[in-house]
Amino acid sequence: MSKYWLPEKETDIKWEGKPSISTASSSLITSIGLVLFGVGGFFYEYLSLISSSGVAGLGVLVGVYGVGSVLRTEYVITKESIWKRTSLLGTETTRVKISDVQNTSYSRSFIGRVSGRGSDLFELAGGGNIEFKRITNYNTAYSLISDWSENNLQGDELPGTVQQWEAIHREIRLLRDELTRER
Repeated sequence: MSKYWLPEKETDIKWEGKPSISTASSSLITSIGLVLFGVGGFFYEYLSLISSSGVAGLGVLVGVYGVGSVLRTEYVITKESIWKRTSLLGTETTRVKISDVQNTSYSRSFIGRVSGRGSDLFELAGGGNIEFKRITNYNTAYSLISDWSENNLQGDELPGTVQQWEAIHREIRLLRDELTRER
């Protein structure tokens, strides 16, 4: 598997996916509503031909943009990073190190349960998140990140040796003594 837009060092792809077309359902509903309003407004003489054409044209643009942005979205998990790339008029590529993921969660709607789709949310250290919306094999992506976190982040271990921490403690104590003497 090769993704031309990934850097050469990120070629070890563990998982890749795309959102379901149902992700664009809200823009499609809006699009249909605008087109019907534009056409209906012309036939019932609420709108002029120019106005109704403009409203219907706007509806078509909303639908094309919504569907196009879903079709041009890709999600990739490599050995070291999580990638999300969306391109339609412009390209937006988001890269997050897996080590920056603090929490993972997934969700499914009723329709998602029936169709086997769900969404994964990866919450990042320092705020923010990256979401894989309505993907087919959401359990695989979720498990990859969760397993990586469990295997690589040992919460019981402190960085450094006991001697290093004792030296830091001595320095802090000296600094505190100096600050309290000046008062």
